[in-house]
Amino acid sequence: MREKAVIVTVNFDSIRRDFELSDLAAELEELSNSAGLAIVKSLMVRQKNPNAALLIGSGKAQELADLVKKEKANVVVFESNLSSTQQRNLEEIIQVKTIDRTQ
Repeated sequence: MREKAVIVTVNFDSIRRDFELSDLAAELEELSNSAGLAIVKSLMVRQKNPNAALLIGSGKAQELADLVKKEKANVVVFESNLSSTQQRNLEEIIQVKTIDRTQ
């Protein structure tokens, strides 16, 4: 049985990217599918700066937790790299395995 995944692409106003957010989300979806995950939802988040503790803000993290519960997802995949602290903090809020694209 394939794990159900929510994928998260984050656009920070303070970080210039060479690609459109939708292109990054599409690439993450392809990577996740090729890793055997079933994508149940794709979330695009925009904020000014990365949050040191969670990458995304606490409100967005709670919104993500609610979405994961609603969709009965088993894993969340972030397009942005997560520090070990961010990963641990997100998993405490979301209550499912949380990884980034490199994992």
